Amino acid sequence: MTDKLSGRIICGVGGLYTVLCDGGKILKCKARGVLRIKKITPLAGDRVTVRRGDGDEMGFFIDSIFPRKTVLDRPPVANIDTVFTVLCPAEPEPSLLGTDKLLCAISAAKITPVVIISKADIAPEKAKALFDIYSKGYKVFLTSSELGEGIGELRRFISENTTICAFAGASGVGKSTLLNALFPDLSLKTGKISEKSQRGKHTTREVTLFPFGDDKFIADTPGFSRLDLDAVEYFPPEELFFCFPEFEKYFGKCKYKGCTHLREEGCAVISAVECGDIPLSRHESYVTMYEELKNNPRW
Repeated sequence: MTDKLSGRIICGVGGLYTVLCDGGKILKCKARGVLRIKKITPLAGDRVTVRRGDGDEMGFFIDSIFPRKTVLDRPPVANIDTVFTVLCPAEPEPSLLGTDKLLCAISAAKITPVVIISKADIAPEKAKALFDIYSKGYKVFLTSSELGEGIGELRRFISENTTICAFAGASGVGKSTLLNALFPDLSLKTGKISEKSQRGKHTTREVTLFPFGDDKFIADTPGFSRLDLDAVEYFPPEELFFCFPEFEKYFGKCKYKGCTHLREEGCAVISAVECGDIPLSRHESYVTMYEELKNNPRW
């Protein structure tokens, strides 16, 4: 074995990182002190160099981290190209504002968002309504892990269009169950929905990347329920427009220059909402997020 290897972090727990090295060898590594001094935290998805410890240092250490193409804080993953945002029509009830915030955070991070409507079999009409809302701006998949519906199509899309992808969404929407249906060999732990609270128990405890092809990885991420724009650095509210792909064809078509698309007369976006070309819920989310970006004292 050479003293220095390259590979990718596929999991990190408590300061110990699992690195899949080029060639297939798996090593447990710690981060060099220089990374801690620079306040650089290794993430699942990072390409790294690994070196055997010197002198009294036992084991292997992450020596350096390659430049990252993308980063998300929630889920904490580096170098992903696609995030599949999962929501379901019921059990638990979907939060459209929460989903829209996550989609905007993904877009703002220069990552491709794709929408998955899971558990479509438990409320077919509500699932179709969600499809109609999000298919105007995103690639959307209707799935049922229980019945196997949409699983094959989604699996082909992942294999053909992604290198590293992550699944995100509120607790209890069925991310781990969906991953098990897509890739049975993953054998991810899944949990039941609490009948009393209708909130998912957090059964996925850390971010883990699973190889499913030649340099292709899929990430399973911790369950979470608070979805907001803290996932990315602040950007001006005027740029929020470009995080709503169904808005973009109306760019420059408003009556007044500098239109905020909130409530102005002659706004092309508002006209599209009134005509049904843009879903009302999406514009409502836009207005809420615009005001939050404008007034949030954190910035």
